[in-house]
Amino acid sequence: MLKHMYIDESGDLGNQTNHLVISALIVDNPALLDRTIKNMRRNKFKKHLSKAMEIKANSSSHEVICHVLE
Repeated sequence: MLKHMYIDESGDLGNQTNHLVISALIVDNPALLDRTIKNMRRNKFKKHLSKAMEIKANSSSHEVICHVLE
């Protein structure tokens, strides 16, 4: 079965911090992940995410972060 991987990095080596974090999410069906994000933007967190180009943990509420991780 084909797997899909999303990779992201956070940090800035040498400029503001000495830390770099690389994370990966592997999913079997990317459509489920896409649907979850779309539903968050259209329904549950419409007010919080309406103007966000991307969902960033450092600018999201604890409720948004927990919902994404569940």
